[in-house]
Amino acid sequence: MRVTRCPTPRARSGGWSAWPSSWLAAGAVGVGVGVRASEPVVARLRPELLAVERLALVGAERVAPAEVIAALGLHAGTPVLAVDAPELRRRLEAHPWVARARVALLRPGRVVVALEEREPVAVVLLGSPPSRWWLDAEGVPFLPVGTADARGHAVVVGPEDAKPRAADARLAEGVAVARALRTHALPPVREVLVGRDAPSRLPALVLGSGTRVTLGPGELDAKLARLAALLAAGRPEVAAAFEIDLRFGDRMVLRSGPPPADGGGVAAASGGSPAPGLGTPG
Repeated sequence: MRVTRCPTPRARSGGWSAWPSSWLAAGAVGVGVGVRASEPVVARLRPELLAVERLALVGAERVAPAEVIAALGLHAGTPVLAVDAPELRRRLEAHPWVARARVALLRPGRVVVALEEREPVAVVLLGSPPSRWWLDAEGVPFLPVGTADARGHAVVVGPEDAKPRAADARLAEGVAVARALRTHALPPVREVLVGRDAPSRLPALVLGSGTRVTLGPGELDAKLARLAALLAAGRPEVAAAFEIDLRFGDRMVLRSGPPPADGGGVAAASGGSPAPGLGTPG
């Protein structure tokens, strides 16, 4: 089967919905309306005219053409009338790198496949003992990281019941936090926490120093901006804190001293700082 790789169309505001004209155009040349009208006759008298011979592939960057052909299960000479486009789409979307697929059959003998591939935006820890999975923008853990270099990707610690290859709104929130971190001048973040704690204390961050930053629901960008300014000031009481709590508006609460041994009582820690804008909740 001859495979033609077509350039990935530049996304417009409609995203995936903006693709149909592009991928249909990739195989539109040579389509005969008269062939479709007389398909039963052509299939009986000249079956080679309705046999799959060419595959036009749009949007495949990480997925190799050979993998697409293997997923489709087609081979040169397959009768076009025997091709089930919805079934081919389901086969393609079973590939871990494929978020969405579209399949068009264009007579004579041409199959057009358009793929929207997943983008790995973070790493998530799943299971016990935890294993690392690539996490896409929709909160789907879609592929084990294995031995790949995941440096530069935030690690999302999600709820214990999160499942591989299943979209999860809590993991999607972790992705949103990881992306927001890139827009602020913050030091490296070790983990983004979106599970395994009380909802009022999530999301949260663990900085490279081990300090926990409790963000809580809402006002994410405003909280990250305040955190960036606080860390940039280099105040010693901030460096000594084991938790920075940003849930109280403009009042940023520092909790210092040794962190609680059980790991769950951070909110009940002992000390605070009397400096302006800092303190303990009253």
